[in-house]
Amino acid sequence: MSRKGTEEILVELRKGPKRFNQLARIRVKRSKINRRTLSERSRQLELAGLVVRSIHNARPPYTIYKITENGEEVLNLIHRMKKRMKEK
Repeated sequence: MSRKGTEEILVELRKGPKRFNQLARIRVKRSKINRRTLSERSRQLELAGLVVRSIHNARPPYTIYKITENGEEVLNLIHRMKKRMKEK
């Protein structure tokens, strides 16, 4: 979770499911991460069970990412920890 862009991806997906290109446009602007890094982080989040990836075989094919309940819980925990650290 401490890797660059990870929390930002979860925050963005909390707003609703996104296509990879939608995430790329937002992430590249805000976090200054490239598409390769975004792809790596997205796959790591999927393997951790925090994000679900669904591939749609349309023309052209596209991928949708959606945060899971576990992802929501982890994000809530991170925000509580950050808030607690600011209080001290």
